[in-house]
Amino acid sequence: MIRLSGRHEGLSDYLAAVFKKAVDVGGRAPAAEIRTLRDFFLSGKLWHKPPVQRLFTFDAFQFDAQHRERLAAALAGSSGVSHASPKTQGFGFNLRSPLTPDDSGPLDGEATNVRIKFRPYSVDTVFGWWMPRAYARTVKQQVAEDESARLRRLTEIGDALRSTKGEMAVRDAFHVHVVSMEGFLKSHGIDAKAVSNRKTRFEGFLSSRSKALSDPSVIQRHARSLTLADMPDIWSDGTAVAQFQNSFFEDVAYRAAGSVQHSVIKSIVSWLDNDELSTAAEFRKAMATALRRSPWTQKQWR
Repeated sequence: MIRLSGRHEGLSDYLAAVFKKAVDVGGRAPAAEIRTLRDFFLSGKLWHKPPVQRLFTFDAFQFDAQHRERLAAALAGSSGVSHASPKTQGFGFNLRSPLTPDDSGPLDGEATNVRIKFRPYSVDTVFGWWMPRAYARTVKQQVAEDESARLRRLTEIGDALRSTKGEMAVRDAFHVHVVSMEGFLKSHGIDAKAVSNRKTRFEGFLSSRSKALSDPSVIQRHARSLTLADMPDIWSDGTAVAQFQNSFFEDVAYRAAGSVQHSVIKSIVSWLDNDELSTAAEFRKAMATALRRSPWTQKQWR
């Protein structure tokens, strides 16, 4: 640190140059007319799909690779195993089954088969799915509705699990599941072993799920289907910019060559209006050149 007295022309010029080039990273609105790739990308959002949570499945048996192959063949028909989750690895006990036997709500199949179709409106990149704001508004509303439904279902399941009737139903169902699973394995010659300390571990599983589904913050996290964030301004990091742009235009080039073009790809390809483009580098160069010649506006998104 230094202290200067009086006016210092060189320092004043330096500060003026800094503020001239400075960028507000506090969530500035996208430019009305987009003339650079940087402004084009900053006008969008990033989506992330959280990993699937095995919230409701308990594996009562241990399976190795050979067991799983034989299970896959056996599961081609009707298994006859009660309260099972056949779509989950291990064919585990489905906690939801005895609590909500008629449920076919948004938590089907281990919690995050997201029904929101965001890929047609997004481009895949190393930082997540990039989406124009023009599409993000609609998709965000769909996500909010989906998460609200998931939140309600999780709360209902938690309430049912904590009730005396619910606990009894779950324990009875688990016993039936184990017996029927043992019969299924025996009939198909699969010598899978029970998990060690199965009864104790199952009680711990019930306790942890009951606790989790009574905590609003935990329920909120499990209800989350997609997360949305503003596109960060990474243009001070040349490597990050190169990786992001390369991945963006690689996805554009790959999908542009397909027989079906989704909205986001169709908008870009139609605006560029050049059938000779085929590689990521060609699309990137064409986009940068076209933006300088004719600015992009939000109305370009179909």
